[in-house]
Amino acid sequence: MRRLALLAVASALVVSGAPAVAAPTPTPATGGVSVVPDARSTHLNSQRNSLRVNGLRPTQGFTDAVFVLNTTSKPLRLAIYPADGIPARGGGYGYSDRSATTTGVGSWLTLSTAQLTVPANGRVKVGLTLRVPAIATNGLNVGGVVAEPLDQANSGPIQSVTRYAMPVAVTIVGGAAPRGPTPTAGGTPAGPAPPVRLDQLRAEPDGDRLCPTVRIANGGGLPVQPKVQVQSDGTFSGGSRSRDVMVDAIPPIASRVVRLPCVKRPLGPGTLRVTADVPGGDAPVVSAHLLWLPLPVVLSLLFLLLLIGALVTTFVRDWLRRRRAEKTPNARLDDEK
Repeated sequence: MRRLALLAVASALVVSGAPAVAAPTPTPATGGVSVVPDARSTHLNSQRNSLRVNGLRPTQGFTDAVFVLNTTSKPLRLAIYPADGIPARGGGYGYSDRSATTTGVGSWLTLSTAQLTVPANGRVKVGLTLRVPAIATNGLNVGGVVAEPLDQANSGPIQSVTRYAMPVAVTIVGGAAPRGPTPTAGGTPAGPAPPVRLDQLRAEPDGDRLCPTVRIANGGGLPVQPKVQVQSDGTFSGGSRSRDVMVDAIPPIASRVVRLPCVKRPLGPGTLRVTADVPGGDAPVVSAHLLWLPLPVVLSLLFLLLLIGALVTTFVRDWLRRRRAEKTPNARLDDEK
């Protein structure tokens, strides 16, 4: 049974850190294979080791080329294919494998060949065409060109597959609005601020205090370190506000559940609100509606309701007695007549 147990990546098969789609050109230590852009390309990123195009519109595209390098002492047969970029846990991107159906940038790319043999200490040029579909959404889209040796030796029940990838990043404008946060690449945010979200707010009671936890998600390509504040407000009592707390940096395309400072528990109907101050951007907010009454207050309210009930019952009973008393003399007079 074929199992994928090891994925060795060259030229940003998994890319982490600030330049989310840029990584150094692989060395022979990674297996002697690398995929690099044409040095004369007009679509190079700032590190000149991958393709980056900004401002493309739906139905637009470009042509370019990549080189597959072999620094070993023997020829190598390789499959080469376009792949979708997959956000990796902890930041950066992985890339879809050869058997996967592409739906993103991998489906926008067309290569001049699907298989090639690179001579020893040689290189082979592969043509590349990218065409943005009419239904593309605005923002950053990441894919890659992946080379996979076809003659990889395997023994035993576990199969090791080594692949080498070069990122292709395209920023779309003039398309549909994105459905969610758009990643960033090359150290440049895709929007005015990193797309930080707050959700899964939970409040654990601790006596007359609330100790909340919240999930902070970073959908961008840069690490963010938000400053978080917790606030409570009550209908029958004043709330409280925590001091600003700096959360540990959250890597790109990652999330973290954070325990926040405790605040005063509001009396009666109230609101718990968490605000994250993100440098250079809007402050995302998440809130929860609460209802809390301490036991003495509950008992007092219960006693008051019982007292009101008893008074109402007594009033109704007296009213009915008076009504019967008023009707009785009139009934006797009618009988005498």
